[in-house]
Amino acid sequence: MTAGCPKCGGPVAPGDAFCGTCGTPVAAQPSRPAGPAPSAQPAAAPAAPQPTAPPPPPARKGGAGKAFAIGCAILALLLLCAGAAVGAFALLTRSGYRITLPEIPSLTGSGVTPVSPDDASPPPGGSPAPSDGSATPKGGSPAPKTGPRTYPTPLGALKAKLPKGWVYRLAHDKPQQKEYWVGPPASEWTDVYLVEPTSDGRWVMKESYPFEVVP
Repeated sequence: MTAGCPKCGGPVAPGDAFCGTCGTPVAAQPSRPAGPAPSAQPAAAPAAPQPTAPPPPPARKGGAGKAFAIGCAILALLLLCAGAAVGAFALLTRSGYRITLPEIPSLTGSGVTPVSPDDASPPPGGSPAPSDGSATPKGGSPAPKTGPRTYPTPLGALKAKLPKGWVYRLAHDKPQQKEYWVGPPASEWTDVYLVEPTSDGRWVMKESYPFEVVP
């Protein structure tokens, strides 16, 4: 291969000590065997970047413990509500005040007879006849009453004194005395009426007093 002169640029053959054009001494150039020029190697294509997985999110500190604490709090609240409901029910059941009357049925049960408004009403067309058997003379005044009014039956004497709409029950049935418990409908007994026979076989209201429960 021919080299160039460093001064004039002329060609210098291998092995020449001087430039053939300007005579400038040149360094001896070693001869190289001619050969094929090295082929350029194709540059390797850069490797495609591999996708990387995103880093996992940082774990929350105390998450499991917090959930457990919330669950325990909810369970405790439910148990507290259930206990309060049971306690309230037991308290209401045991604190109710009840009066137990021996052998006293309900006013709407058997043995209670409602009083009809017409039971003690006088006969139509006039006033009731005197209980002592005396008749009222025509055109005159009635005979003065000498004592309490009597009735042919115990119920007649009872209903004559019983308030309108009240109910009654025969509590004690004795030959010489009938004891009735009386009171308004759908309520407790309020009074006791005693009806006794008279010497002529009739009946009279002997006594009445408030009803009391004997413990």
